[in-house]
Amino acid sequence: RSPPLYSSAASDVYKRQVDGVRHECPSNGYTVTWNNSYGCEARNCTTTYPPTPASTLTARSSYKAVSSQECGFVGCVSENAAQAFDVTYRAKETCSVHCYVRECRVVSPESNPLTTHGGTYGSQVVNNVFRCPSNGMAIRSRNSVISGNVLEGGGAADSMGIYLYEGWARDCVITGNTISGFDQGIVIRDAVDLGERFGWIGCVITSNTINKVKVGVNLSRWAYVFTGESGAVVADNVINLTSGSTESDHGGIRVGSWVNGALITNNRVQGQGAGNGVLVKANAANTVLSGNYVSGTKVGVQVDGRTHTQALPPRVFLSARNYLSGASTPLMTANDTEIRDGGAFAGAAVTKPGNPGTATGSDAAVINGVVKALQSLGLVG
Repeated sequence: RSPPLYSSAASDVYKRQVDGVRHECPSNGYTVTWNNSYGCEARNCTTTYPPTPASTLTARSSYKAVSSQECGFVGCVSENAAQAFDVTYRAKETCSVHCYVRECRVVSPESNPLTTHGGTYGSQVVNNVFRCPSNGMAIRSRNSVISGNVLEGGGAADSMGIYLYEGWARDCVITGNTISGFDQGIVIRDAVDLGERFGWIGCVITSNTINKVKVGVNLSRWAYVFTGESGAVVADNVINLTSGSTESDHGGIRVGSWVNGALITNNRVQGQGAGNGVLVKANAANTVLSGNYVSGTKVGVQVDGRTHTQALPPRVFLSARNYLSGASTPLMTANDTEIRDGGAFAGAAVTKPGNPGTATGSDAAVINGVVKALQSLGLVG
């Protein structure tokens, strides 16, 4: 039985490597913490806790990087932690930069397998296996790369496989992950505090396989105001929904209210008789749909109307080369929704307003500029 290698008081470690530590912790505690360190790595370590609740969330963080740079963990294992991996920083000290978790395995974390805090930068979470009875990983670090991970949920209500939140998890790439068994697969989640909400998001969510979920990808906002372009891209994902009975409960991709300028392209959504393939919520703006394939949902694409005076007028829904199959209502739109259709909704009869032609009004220059750019890429007619 090994004691913790580095207590919270140890710091200023330079290019140290730790290998093969086994820590059977009888209650709370941790195994390796890199503190104010640079270029350090823990490899092939194992931490096991009893299958009982932790006293606090932080009492069972097996592996931590605190105010460190280019420190990480490779091939490490944690069982029954509260929160197995934690990348964070101390107030008035340096932030954690380019820390990483690679090829690790987490089983039965009480809260989540991994979190990165706001105030950290460039975290890398790559090729891990996380088996989670509750939530998956919680990312607050800017410019994070989340790639090649397997996340298996336990079907808990309101659980999320990967979620970016608190407003500073911007410009992150989420790619090549396999996610299953959560309520929602990948989520953008604002904080309640006004100072911790997203303006620019800049996420690229691409080439993920998301199975047995109620919602595949959820781009959500809290604020009742536009804060500029979101920069959100959802592309080339495969989403398989669970069975269900109502459109509001289930959906492949949700573009939430107040999300401006999301690009939803080349995704494949398979339903089981309920829900939406793509849902664009009320007061979202300038959403682009291109090349998506939706099959087996009750509604192919649902676009809600504008309900708030601060919503951008008009809200433009751009579409091209989308294939809708097996939806009893292929496309639903509200009366004030402007649709620009490249003529390539295929696979089903489409209920939609006529092509509005050229936009007019205060946003006409911006809208028509977006349309022209998309036409040059062949995304709309």
